[in-house]
Amino acid sequence: MSFEKGSMSLEQLRDTFGNKYIDDNGSYKKSKFGDKLGNNDDLKDYFINVMGRSESDWNDDVNKAGDVDTAIRSLYDGGGQETIETPTERPQFEHSPKVAHAKARLAQHEEDVWSGKTGTDLFGDTASNDPADSFLERYKIKLGEKLDNGNYLEPEQ
Repeated sequence: MSFEKGSMSLEQLRDTFGNKYIDDNGSYKKSKFGDKLGNNDDLKDYFINVMGRSESDWNDDVNKAGDVDTAIRSLYDGGGQETIETPTERPQFEHSPKVAHAKARLAQHEEDVWSGKTGTDLFGDTASNDPADSFLERYKIKLGEKLDNGNYLEPEQ
């Protein structure tokens, strides 16, 4: 018998490997009466040839139950459950004033370091008296929208 990844239902797994060896999640239940499935040649061939694992992984007695479980879970089709899709949009987070101010200060500091503004402020060309050039004014822009409860919404990047 040849196996394919995700090709077996829970009932098929139990019919093929035995009801007492497969739990309700399609995983291998270890048995204290020996390792019947560890000696299953079809499962071993699937583990090595289809899953691409080495024969030495299967033959070591240290983790054979884990290898059997990996192979069986790979065969299980998931019981027809729908796959959960992760959202593509990042939700907006609300930050406390302390966190919002810290994030804005850090972002402004990093921008100043990378742009050379910090060096210019320290070593020259500080003739500009424009208040919009001050660190405080520039970092306030990065705070985001202040909410009624005092928290801030993270600004759009």
